[in-house]
Amino acid sequence: MPRCRYRTVERIWPFLKMKQLLILSALAVLSMVESQQITKIDACTIETKKLRVDCNYRKNSSGAIKYEWSLITEKNEILVINSTLNPEKGYPAFKHRAEVDMTDVLLRLTLTGFGKSDEGKYMCRLCSETDVKNDYNKTIPVKHADIATCGAFGLVLSSPWMLSLLLSLTVLQALDALPCGSQN
Repeated sequence: MPRCRYRTVERIWPFLKMKQLLILSALAVLSMVESQQITKIDACTIETKKLRVDCNYRKNSSGAIKYEWSLITEKNEILVINSTLNPEKGYPAFKHRAEVDMTDVLLRLTLTGFGKSDEGKYMCRLCSETDVKNDYNKTIPVKHADIATCGAFGLVLSSPWMLSLLLSLTVLQALDALPCGSQN
């Protein structure tokens, strides 16, 4: 008789394995549904004394998103700039200098009075309101001397060869060296 039971278990074993695999797959999909995914983080300056850090993300949950912007200094101190996760931990030096804007795909930090003391790694941290334990973060290093200017015009000005090209085209056009329009 015990032999018969063994054969029954042996026959249904592949189905039990499939059932376990199906349950694990469903749990994996459910955990992904509630998470956020940061797709890109960029930093640039607006005017001369404003830093803008953009954190692009993909929202995978129906609940509200909580965030935290932090600065990791060269001494590895973590200074909370602005947060809906831990609002009480905000570093006083950023209180009146930081502004945060949020859309369905972008979390933007604008920091006024940007100077050398604000150099370090800027960290964007996101989590779902329903799942605060699973958070996602990305950092970007920011150095005052190396940061690009925001926008297309800023990219042209921060790139000397592009600026030179535009100026030389303008000079050539002014000297009638470049054909403009139709000539009869």
